[in-house]
Amino acid sequence: MTGTLFLPSLQGSFGSWLYYVALMRLSDLAERVTYARELQKNPQLSEVIQRRLDDSKRAQDIAEYLLQTPDRFFGSLVVGVMGGSPNWHPFGLSARRDEHKLGEVIERDQDLVGYLELSGKEKLFALDGQHRLAGIKQALATDAKLGREQVSVLFVGHKADQLGLRRTRGLFISLNKKAVPVQRRDIIILDEVDLPAIITRSLLDEHPWFSRGQVAADRFTTSIPAAAPEWTTIGNFYDTNANAIARVMALEHASELRTASRIRLEEDRIDYYRNLVVEYYGRLADLEPKLKDVFQEPAPGIVRAARKPPEPSLLFRPLGLKIVTRVLAALRRNHSLDESFAQLRRLPMSLSQPPYVGIIWDSAGDRMMMRGESLTTRLMLYMLGVAAGDDRLKRAYAEWFGKAVDEVQLPARLP
Repeated sequence: MTGTLFLPSLQGSFGSWLYYVALMRLSDLAERVTYARELQKNPQLSEVIQRRLDDSKRAQDIAEYLLQTPDRFFGSLVVGVMGGSPNWHPFGLSARRDEHKLGEVIERDQDLVGYLELSGKEKLFALDGQHRLAGIKQALATDAKLGREQVSVLFVGHKADQLGLRRTRGLFISLNKKAVPVQRRDIIILDEVDLPAIITRSLLDEHPWFSRGQVAADRFTTSIPAAAPEWTTIGNFYDTNANAIARVMALEHASELRTASRIRLEEDRIDYYRNLVVEYYGRLADLEPKLKDVFQEPAPGIVRAARKPPEPSLLFRPLGLKIVTRVLAALRRNHSLDESFAQLRRLPMSLSQPPYVGIIWDSAGDRMMMRGESLTTRLMLYMLGVAAGDDRLKRAYAEWFGKAVDEVQLPARLP
């Protein structure tokens, strides 16, 4: 970007932020401001932000609103400035008519009114108003005359170091939480308070078990195609991390974890929970040798084969990973961590065996059946002797197969 731009502005401060409220033409906004991808150094996650906004129906709706509504109006966008704070040029205030002289008021605010200088070399990215920005870009592609109109923009300085990234990410989440519910994928990508999100990104960026293609960073769903080369999705990985921490690995730290939902933990505590998550997956890999192989060396062939007969693996399906974590959480209510994993080891890890086949695994179609999650969990706990085989479970089992209660028999309990 080239060309210096001067914007009429006010300078203000709030909390630890110095900011500028400026008037900016839509054409300049569209040309100079991009999305919050600068807040995520991982290129895959950064691309998710860009693609989601470009394809967003909300952006299309906003573009139509701008093009078709004469009484259109926007609230202020919040824009981060990377490459140092903007250059500020205050100017003196004076009144042309005696009745307009403000005396001490003018003196007090003398340095707060002026022009904000943008050199054209800095990076500008929207922290609040990303969909509005995307809508503006689309609308100007249809009607360039809209570019003469002005909106108010709040500029805040951003530093690209680790502390700066954390501070600006926090502002992004705070602004968007106040406006509309933050989407789960934004929490996973950007939230600097949410402990599972911090750990998920850290493992995805740095840990060899997860950073070499084992996790699909652009899939936020709880399912994955059988032919996908990745072991699981980032959405399933995040959910599993959250449940593994709170319900399996760290029950004794429930109070601290409640605080962690509102306030970022100290780095040593984040490292502690990160290590617990790694330990969790290490324990699962001890139950499934194919999973250990994929952690040690990404192998799309092993991943795809592990989802197919003759031995489709429970732990190579996001739903299976979710169910296993639920079972461990139930076991942890009355068992130690070691005892819980010892109990889990008794269960089959192949989807072709009871209690999975016919409930979450369609052997005829070689596919998962998502509706069977709850029943499968209950049957696993029954087989372990943790839950009773009461009439409710028998009725649910019979109804699943469309039979009478006296026509079915629950899977055998494990010795």
